[in-house]
Amino acid sequence: MKKILALLLVALLVIGLVACAGGSDTPDPTPEAVRPATGATLEPVEPAAPTAGSLIGTWDFMGSPYYVFEADGTGDMFGSDILWSASGGVLSVCITPDLCGTIESCLGTADWYYEFNGNDEVTLTNTEFEDMTFTYTRG
Repeated sequence: MKKILALLLVALLVIGLVACAGGSDTPDPTPEAVRPATGATLEPVEPAAPTAGSLIGTWDFMGSPYYVFEADGTGDMFGSDILWSASGGVLSVCITPDLCGTIESCLGTADWYYEFNGNDEVTLTNTEFEDMTFTYTRG
């Protein structure tokens, strides 16, 4: 299990580094209605009590903390610093905050559709690879 998590983390880091280094000429397959406008500022989710409408807090994967989303848009993903924002049902995670500086300037974001299953469970589905779906429980 640790190998799978490590491989997933490495893959996300590589995607982030490549995107921050120069991007891609591949068109964005995300529907226009979901994709933020060019230059748009994505705001972090407002602080709230743990409810179905809030990503803020710690989210465990298979019993271990995986994501920590802070109200200020910073956080942690399996021990590494991240920046994050959520808008229109899409969670954007920047895994290279030291290189990119802000979520708005980060070209290496991983975008996930998020869906709450009650107050204590959220399912993330990658916007580019539909078979990449993970369920997390509130820690």
